[in-house]
Order: sequence, then structure tokens, then C-alpha cells
Amino acid sequence: MEMGRLEQKENGFSNFRKTIRLRNMKDYEMVNHPSHYNKYDIEAIEILRRVFGTEATALWCEMTAFKYRLRLGEKPETPIEQDLKKEDWYLKKAKEYKNQLEADGGCIALKPAPLDEIPEA
Repeated sequence: MEMGRLEQKENGFSNFRKTIRLRNMKDYEMVNHPSHYNKYDIEAIEILRRVFGTEATALWCEMTAFKYRLRLGEKPETPIEQDLKKEDWYLKKAKEYKNQLEADGGCIALKPAPLDEIPEA
């Protein structure tokens, strides 16, 4: 009998944690600068740009936007609207980088950033 109460308490706690997690997910910013991409002093996409260059990162943004379009409605627990917002975010970022390339004369050579410029975790 005692084991039954313990299991019930553990299940109750598990359900409580799940409820808290779901409440936190509602408040979690999933599209514009989510915190899981901001663990360094600069955002992850800026690290990509510094390491791989603006042109390559613009292309990567376009490919990522395409990925979100392909998977619309297919990822469990991910609303279609969220994927559309992410697609839009990446397309805007690609356009920003392409405009930057044009303003800088059309092309920025790909060269890796010095290792001391890449932040550590």
C-alpha cells in the first residue's frame, strides 16, 4: 500500500513538472532571438557570420527558411504559425546580409575568424 502512495506522489510531481514546463513554453520566445541561441555575448547567427562569412550565412539563412517551409505542420507540438514566423525571420536575415554585401561592394571573402574572437561557452 505504501508503494502505491509513493507512485502516486511521483506521478503527481511529474505531472506538476510537465504543467510548469508547458506554462514556461508559452512564455518562451521561439522565433526572435530565442535564449537558447544567446548563451554567448553575441547571438549564434552572428558567430556563424564571423566564422563562415556574410555570403555563406545569407545562403544558410535561405536554406534554413526553406527547411521550415518543407516541414510545415509536420513537427509534433510545433504550430504552423511558428514555422512560418521562423521562415520569415530567416528570409529577412538573408535579405539583411545580402543588402550588407551589396553595400560593402558585392562580396566579402570567406575567411575564418581568429579563434580568440569566437566566444567560449
